[in-house]
Amino acid sequence: MTFSTLASPGVSLQGGGGSGGPGGSDTQVQFNDGGAFGGDSGLTFNKTTDTLTIASAGQLAFSTDLLLTRRGAANLRLGAADAAAPVPQTLSVQSVVAGTNNTAGANLTITGSQGTGTGAGGSIIFQVAPAGSSGSAQNALETALTIDSSKNLVLAGQIQGPNADFVFRNISTNNIDFYQNNSLVFRMSYYNFKLAGDYSLSWTSSSVNAGAASDLTLARDAANTLAQRNGANAQEFRVYNTFTDASNYERGFMRWVSNLLEIGSEKGGTGTARNVRVLSSGSVFDVYIAGNRQLYVGAYYAQIDSGRLDLGSSPARINFGGTNNNFPALKQSSATLQVRLADDTAYTTIDAQHRLQGTAPAANNSTGTAGDIRYDADYIYVCTATDTWKRVAIATW
Repeated sequence: MTFSTLASPGVSLQGGGGSGGPGGSDTQVQFNDGGAFGGDSGLTFNKTTDTLTIASAGQLAFSTDLLLTRRGAANLRLGAADAAAPVPQTLSVQSVVAGTNNTAGANLTITGSQGTGTGAGGSIIFQVAPAGSSGSAQNALETALTIDSSKNLVLAGQIQGPNADFVFRNISTNNIDFYQNNSLVFRMSYYNFKLAGDYSLSWTSSSVNAGAASDLTLARDAANTLAQRNGANAQEFRVYNTFTDASNYERGFMRWVSNLLEIGSEKGGTGTARNVRVLSSGSVFDVYIAGNRQLYVGAYYAQIDSGRLDLGSSPARINFGGTNNNFPALKQSSATLQVRLADDTAYTTIDAQHRLQGTAPAANNSTGTAGDIRYDADYIYVCTATDTWKRVAIATW
């Protein structure tokens, strides 16, 4: 179309860019189709709902390598349709421009579907396609990580550190395993925490630094043998009867002090001194030490007090060497000390070597009462009747 004036017949205003009426059908987006208006059913716009629709096989391209496509129902894909050599894709958040000092980046927020009331929200699920058997079939997707609406993280595989040195995983047997250099070093199940034989359980004195030097270690010495050890440092084991705080307690202990093994009980603050008892479920012994320094063996006791050893009121025999009639024993019978055989079937003898000293009667008819006994270095004198003495020569008794 050309407009002319009388004064300047050579000047004209022309229009361009297609001709004729709109292309395609109603709602189809118009585009330059070879110099004319064009429309396509694969690209439509609904002005009532402000909805731009692209056909299922269509794509939104920002370049030849950055595409948004539809993979399936309610499935948005980064990249073009599946291909023999797919192009890796990255989803990013706007970053701080270079040259801006000390400015924090922006968050990337991914949300699951929101529920209402008691209805749980949707989970965030990450899926991967593990390698399958040999062939050309596309491998199936499997869930690797789920973050559910209760904020639980459910891991189907493993967490692996650099160079596969450490692996922490939940396997199908419901165990939690920890690997080091591809070796399983400890396992935790529902009812058990298990360490590999050469590994130990240690503590440090620091409340916040587990990397500090260990000062207490439990280790496996051998099958059925638990060890508490720390080099050349003497160890102590404690078991508490009561514990209020570090200053108020009742406890037993087994410890090394100056190369001496001590076993006992102790108290602190408001605690009470307790007895120590050693028991056997059989008939070997039943021993305990009371706070008054009494050592009980079965129903009997011995007490060391003021430089003497006191036995209980009804002690059993004290056997020497054995329990049959080939061995001697000492036995209490009221105020009498008896020398018996170890099986208590009869009396036995005492052999001793001692020089007897005393005063002999002046003559055979010296004053005396029947039953009196005197002695000197060489004889024992027995009064057999009133004022009548007999003597027995002895060198030793």
